[in-house]
Amino acid sequence: MTSRTILIAFVLAGSAALAGCNRGADAGNNVAALDNQLVANQADAALTGALGNQIAVDPAVANGSKPAADGQAEAAKATPGAIDKARLALNGADHKGCASDAAKLDTGNQWADRLPAAFGAYPGAKVVEAAANNADGCSVRIVNLTTSDDWQRVLDWYNTRAVKGGYTTEHRVEGADHVLGGTNAKDGGAYFVAVTPGKGGSEVAFVADKGR
Repeated sequence: MTSRTILIAFVLAGSAALAGCNRGADAGNNVAALDNQLVANQADAALTGALGNQIAVDPAVANGSKPAADGQAEAAKATPGAIDKARLALNGADHKGCASDAAKLDTGNQWADRLPAAFGAYPGAKVVEAAANNADGCSVRIVNLTTSDDWQRVLDWYNTRAVKGGYTTEHRVEGADHVLGGTNAKDGGAYFVAVTPGKGGSEVAFVADKGR
């Protein structure tokens, strides 16, 4: 994720599927890439199930604090297919591209403070860039962060916030990224986070709708 920018045609269509796509790719190409990624993801079902057992929910994370480092977190049951549903939902009704249409994105770090109520900027992280799309019924928020915490702790934190907020959750490895995603049946919301392990910390790309 070191070269990832705020133009997140990125993670919604799958890191691996879009690795060879440029930013000027049309919507048709993006949809085709998404279809290819969904097929590939079916082959990763066994791996996804195993990884799901590694992500935990920390009962202490009710106020936005970092997850405990002592391993006293509670396991959360993964929801197969949650990531794929989140990707589709974040593209908006009829795949109008709420989170992947660069022309509709309003950039500015202020959007990092206007995430859905269930989430927030990762504690202690540095906001690299942020954006929002409020056009045509969209309410997407996109934030890129860096943190000194390792990927496991970052995913545990986001997973905890998601579960407490009523979202489904699923963990998968895609290329160099650990990804987490899910949807909320009550309000139709969706979120997606990709965490790339690095030397001395992690890089985070977070996307969600129902932003403030």
